[in-house]
Amino acid sequence: MTETPLGHMHVTVLLSSGLECDHIYALSGDSRVAAKIINEVMDQILLVGKNISLYFDRPMAIYHPQHVMGIRYEFTGSAEIEELVKAANERLGFRPPGS
Repeated sequence: MTETPLGHMHVTVLLSSGLECDHIYALSGDSRVAAKIINEVMDQILLVGKNISLYFDRPMAIYHPQHVMGIRYEFTGSAEIEELVKAANERLGFRPPGS
């Protein structure tokens, strides 16, 4: 039986060459599994600016830290992922306007 995904997390790595590399993660119907995937991706995003190589899969790529100019991410999917999105944003230090 196939689970219906809650949505997707789309990560774009912006490189010094001007190239943008996309990584798309399906967030399963189980919120614990989806949260685990999001946390693993957030661990990599939090390494930006440090002298540590970044690793993203789907498709797999390892990025040298000197070539990463930034990372953009967005979530698409059902309303059920709103709490996961909020937790991810707070982990990176982003707060909704007015909070």
